[in-house]
Amino acid sequence: MEEILAENPYKIKDFKSICSKIGLTMVVYFVCRILANITSIFAAEALSGADVTLRYFVGTLISILMVYVVPMIFTAMILGSAKAYKGRFKSLYTKPQKLVQAMGNFGAVYGLGQAVNLLTLLVIFIVSRSFGLDEVSDSYRTLSSSTPPNLACGFIFAFLAIVIAPFAEELWVRGIVFDALKPYGKGFTIIVTAIMFGAMHSNIKSFFFTTALGLALGYITYATGSIFVSTIMHAIFNSISSIMIIFMCTPEISNLMSGELAPEGEFITAVFGIYLVIVYAAVIFGIAAFIGKIKTIKKYKIPNIWNEITVGQKWGVFLTSIPVMIFIVLAVNANIGDLITQQIDRLLLGLSFI
Repeated sequence: MEEILAENPYKIKDFKSICSKIGLTMVVYFVCRILANITSIFAAEALSGADVTLRYFVGTLISILMVYVVPMIFTAMILGSAKAYKGRFKSLYTKPQKLVQAMGNFGAVYGLGQAVNLLTLLVIFIVSRSFGLDEVSDSYRTLSSSTPPNLACGFIFAFLAIVIAPFAEELWVRGIVFDALKPYGKGFTIIVTAIMFGAMHSNIKSFFFTTALGLALGYITYATGSIFVSTIMHAIFNSISSIMIIFMCTPEISNLMSGELAPEGEFITAVFGIYLVIVYAAVIFGIAAFIGKIKTIKKYKIPNIWNEITVGQKWGVFLTSIPVMIFIVLAVNANIGDLITQQIDRLLLGLSFI
C-alpha cells in the first residue's frame, strides 16, 4: 500500500480541476432540466389537440433527451472520457464473480432506503404539525409529479423508470463520474456520487432516501468493480414503484382511490391489495436485513488511497469550487419545489396568452 501511495501521480491541481468539472456537469444537468420544462410547455401547446397518450410520449422523449442524453454526453466530454469509454463500456458492465453474493445485499439496501424514507416522512410530519407549516411541496418534475393519465402512459412511465433511468443514471454517476473521482479516494467518491444521485431526483422527500441508496450502490460498485449489480438493483427498486403506478392507472384502482368500487373491479383490486402486502412485507424484511448488517458495516472502512491532502481538505476544495457552489444552489432550488422554474413557467404561460 505504501508503494502505491508513493507512486500515486495525482496532484492537488488535478483534484481541483476534476471538482470544477464535476460541478459544471451538474450545473448543465439542472439547466437542461429547466430547458426540458420550457420545451415541454411549448410541446404541450403545439399538441394541445392531440391524444393525451401522444402528448405524454412526446414529454417522455423530451425528458430522455434533455435530462439524460445531453448531460451524460457533456459529462463524458468534459471529463475527457468520451474516447476512453469506448473501451471502458464493457468493463463497466463486467459480471462480478460473486454475483449471487452481491445481489444478496438487495434486501438490506432496499431496507436502508425505505428506513430513511420513513424517517424523512416522519420528520416532515412532525415539523409541519409543530410549526403549523404546510408539508414541503412536491418538486416540479419534467414528466409529472402525479400518476400518469391512463394505462398506456403508465407503461411509458414504467419503461422510463425501469429501463432508461437505471441504465443512464448508473452509467453517468457510478460509471463516468465515479471513475473520474476514485483516484482521489473511494470513500470520498462514494459520498459525492451519492449526493449527486440524491440531488438529481429533485424532490426533498426523495433526496434523503435516494442519497442513502446512492451510498449503498456506490459501495457495491466499489466492491464489485463494475456497475452491473447496481444497475440491476436500481431497475428492481424502480420496478416496485412502477408496478404500483401501473395499478393506479387502471380504471378500477383509480375509481377505488376516488372512493368508488364497482363489482367488475373486485379482481384487480384484490390483486392490487396482494401486491401492497408483498411490498409492505419486503419493506419490513428489508429494514430487518439492514439492521442485521449494521455491525458488519461498522467493521468495514474503505482505505484512503490518496493522502496528499486530508479528507477535510478534500471537502473544502470540492465545496469551494465555483461550479460546485452553483450546482448546490440549483440543486436546493430543485429540491424545494423548483421556484426558479415555476417563475419561468408562469412567464411563458402568460406570454402564450398574449
